[in-house]
Amino acid sequence: MKTLYILIFIFFAGFSVSFGQYNLSFAGQISYSDTSLLSGCWGYTSDDGAEYALIATIHGTSIVEITTPTSPEELFFVPGAASTWREIKTWNNHAYVCTEGGGGLMIIDLSNLPAAIDTISFKGDVDHPFNTAHTLFIDENGFCYLFGYNLLTGASEGAYILDLNVDPKHPEYVAELNSIYIHDGFVRNDTLWASCIYEGNFEVFDVSNKSDIILLGQQATSASATHNCWLSDDGKYLFTTDEIRAGFISSFDVTDVTDMKQLDQAKHGAPDSTIAHNTYYLNGYLVTAHYSEGVTIHDVHKPENIIEVGHYDSSPFGPDGLLEGAWGVYPYFPSGTVIISDITEGLIVLTPNYQRACYLEGNVKDLASFENIVNAKVEIVSTGIIDSSNIIGEFKTGFYQPGLYDVIVSKEGCYTQTISNVELESAAVTNLAILLECNTIFINDTFNNTNVICSYNSLITAIQIENELSETFIATVYNVQGKKALGFVVEGNRNILIDVANLPKGAYVIQFDNHFSQKLLIY
Repeated sequence: MKTLYILIFIFFAGFSVSFGQYNLSFAGQISYSDTSLLSGCWGYTSDDGAEYALIATIHGTSIVEITTPTSPEELFFVPGAASTWREIKTWNNHAYVCTEGGGGLMIIDLSNLPAAIDTISFKGDVDHPFNTAHTLFIDENGFCYLFGYNLLTGASEGAYILDLNVDPKHPEYVAELNSIYIHDGFVRNDTLWASCIYEGNFEVFDVSNKSDIILLGQQATSASATHNCWLSDDGKYLFTTDEIRAGFISSFDVTDVTDMKQLDQAKHGAPDSTIAHNTYYLNGYLVTAHYSEGVTIHDVHKPENIIEVGHYDSSPFGPDGLLEGAWGVYPYFPSGTVIISDITEGLIVLTPNYQRACYLEGNVKDLASFENIVNAKVEIVSTGIIDSSNIIGEFKTGFYQPGLYDVIVSKEGCYTQTISNVELESAAVTNLAILLECNTIFINDTFNNTNVICSYNSLITAIQIENELSETFIATVYNVQGKKALGFVVEGNRNILIDVANLPKGAYVIQFDNHFSQKLLIY
C-alpha cells in the first residue's frame, strides 16, 4: 500500500493538462512597436455595421477596422499623453479615453468612420478641473463615471461624473464621489457597483440623486484585491476579479445588497499562478482578460458553479508571468468577434465558440455514519479538473467537453472510490452521491520502516492491508497487556480487510511474523 500511496500523491500533485486554445480561434493580428505597449481596449460598431477595435497604447489610441477579422487594418492613431494606463468606452458615436498621464479626457468623434475622425480634449472647468483617471464607465443613461480621477490631488479619487447627453463633445459636470478610492466600476439603473481595490471589496451606491449619493452595501472579495466587476443582465449576480496571484474570478448573489453572498470562485491554472484582470458578462458567459494566460471564457449560467469553457493564450509569458499579456478584452461586437489588447503582442482578433458547460455535482458522505465528508477530492480523470467537497460535503464542478469520464473520489483515512463511465452532457447536471468507506487503517510499512503510529479521531472499524510482496505473513494483533486479540494470515500479493469493530477501544500492536510491527489506536 505504501507504493500505491506514493503513486496517488504524484498523480494528484503533478498532473495538469494544458488545453491551449479551445473555443477561441485566431483570426487576425496587428503588432505595434516596442515603444507602444498596450493597455485597455473597447469596440465600436458604426450604423452601417462596420466594426472597429479601439486600442489603447502607451502613446495614444489606435483605431482599427476589423469588419473582416482576418484582415485588421489600422485607420487612425490619436496621440495622447504617455501613460502605461489608458482606458476607452463609447457612447453615441463617440469614444472617451482616459489616462493617468494627464491632459484630461480625450473625446473622439467616430461618426465619420472610415473616412475621418475628430477629436477634442475635455479638462473640466475652473471649479471642477479634470486631469486624469484610471478607468471609466458610461451607463445606459449617458452618464460617464471616471474612476480614480485627478490622481495625487489629495482627494479620495472616487468618481468624477459627467453628463454626455446635451453635447457628447462637451460634457457637463454633474458631481463627484470622493469618499473612497474607486479603481473601476459598473453602473446600471442608477446603481454604482464600485471596485475598491485597496479596500478589498466592492461597494454599492445609489446614484439616482448625484448630489446625494448613498452607500447601500459593501462586500469583501475572496483575495481582497477587487479590480473590476460586471453585473449579469438580470441584475441578480455580480462577477468580480481580484488582481493578485491568489485571486479568483468570483460570483455573488446581489439580490439583497444588505446581505450579499459569494456563490463560487474560479481560477485558470494553479492556485498561486495567473492573474485575472478584467471580466465582462455576455449572455450567461464571462469573457476575461487573464494577463500572461491570455483570455478565458467561463459558463456562468449557474453562477454557483463557474466552469471554464474557452481559452486562448495570447502571451509568450507562462502562467508564472506577472502583469504581462492580455490587459483587455472586448466581446460585444454584433458579429461575435472578440478582440484582445495584449501588452506586448498587440491587437489579436479571435472567433469564439460559446459552448455550454457539463456540470458534475453531488455530495460525499461516510458509508458507516452517513456524515458529510469535508475536503474530499473529486477528480474528473484525464481533464485536470480537481474539486473538493465543502463543509456540508457538497461539490460542484464540471468540464467543457461532454463524454464519458472516470471520477476518482478520495480522502485521507478513507478508501478511494472510482466511479467509471460517468456521462457528462452539455448544459446538464450529472449528480453523484458518493459513499466512502472510512475509518480504515491502511498498513503501509515495509521491513525498513517500523513502529509507525496510526491514529484517527473516529471509530476504527477495519484494517486494510495490502501486501505487495510475494511473501506470506502471519499477523497477530496484541493489546497493551500483550494478550492476543486477533490472528490472521496475509498471503503474498493479496489485499485483505480485517474487521476490528468488536475490539475494545484502546492501543494495539500488529505483529507481522518477526519482521515488523505497527502500533494501532482504536478510539
